[in-house]
Amino acid sequence: MKGWQTTVISWNNTSIITETPLPNIVSAGDTIVISDASWMYAGRTNNNQLVFEVPNCNGLPIQMIGRSSNSNGIEGPIDQSFIGRYTVQGNVGSLLDSRLPPQPNFALEAPGDGTLLLHGISIQTLIGTTTVSEAVLVTYAVDETTMPITVVLSVSLGANDLILPIGGLEGTPPKSYLQIDNEIIQIVDISEDGLSYDLNRALAGSSAGVHLRASIATILETQLTVVPLGQGFFTSKNQDTFHYTIVIPDRKMVASQLCLVNSKGFGLSESICYLTDGTNGIHTYDGKTVILQISTNLSVKADAAASLTIERGRSVRDIQALWTSLPLVEALSLQ
Repeated sequence: MKGWQTTVISWNNTSIITETPLPNIVSAGDTIVISDASWMYAGRTNNNQLVFEVPNCNGLPIQMIGRSSNSNGIEGPIDQSFIGRYTVQGNVGSLLDSRLPPQPNFALEAPGDGTLLLHGISIQTLIGTTTVSEAVLVTYAVDETTMPITVVLSVSLGANDLILPIGGLEGTPPKSYLQIDNEIIQIVDISEDGLSYDLNRALAGSSAGVHLRASIATILETQLTVVPLGQGFFTSKNQDTFHYTIVIPDRKMVASQLCLVNSKGFGLSESICYLTDGTNGIHTYDGKTVILQISTNLSVKADAAASLTIERGRSVRDIQALWTSLPLVEALSLQ
């Protein structure tokens, strides 16, 4: 019954003895809730809402008691705090997801400081997003501080070909991801007879195309990043201003994929390829500028500026030379 509570002193299989007698309004058919004495701390809040975890067990009754406190942290007497009751519906209802999360939209950009910025995560429906608390981002990239690992395609590859003779990309290990022209391809495995590769074509938003003999296949790095979103992300104001920074300097990103994760598992991923429309990927340069300046006339033909030692491998985007006047006879070359 609602509005009355007391303390149980003792009980047996047929009777319960309470500290105070039952009120006169109790009659046959009324429900009296008896809660476990081993209270568990659920949390603290300064507003009218509190989120906490309970066992996912269908039909399990949960007893809750809320106690107020003052600015000194002194709580009100427990016997003056009313008990509430909730029955866990376990894998049904609105508190849990009944299906996988939807396919998201997202944006990825390189600010020029050696990082990637993930933002603009949005969805078309809230179904399947109640328990979404994280996303998984997969990137496909080339390290621009070293020479890329490349293989020459020794045979042509049609747009619909899913098998390639083993000599076509000789020495390439299975499970590798490759960029050939503007397409991303995965070598799934070597066939049972050991004579060919099984291919997975048009990955990460790229399109299958015809690749001629002697085309260059570049082996790609893949990186998986778990992006924390927080419970209730798509119903909070944080979604509009959310951004997540990934430190991954000096890479050329050719594609990325993002999927959401809820209590049911991984949803469909959205893919973006950065090799289309004449672009050649997005670059996570560190954004450094190095200036070698000579304030006097150049009287030598080589090594006009002092040598420069870089502390680690870096990729170079632009090289510029500025001078006040050109030599009258010989041309000036930049090396």
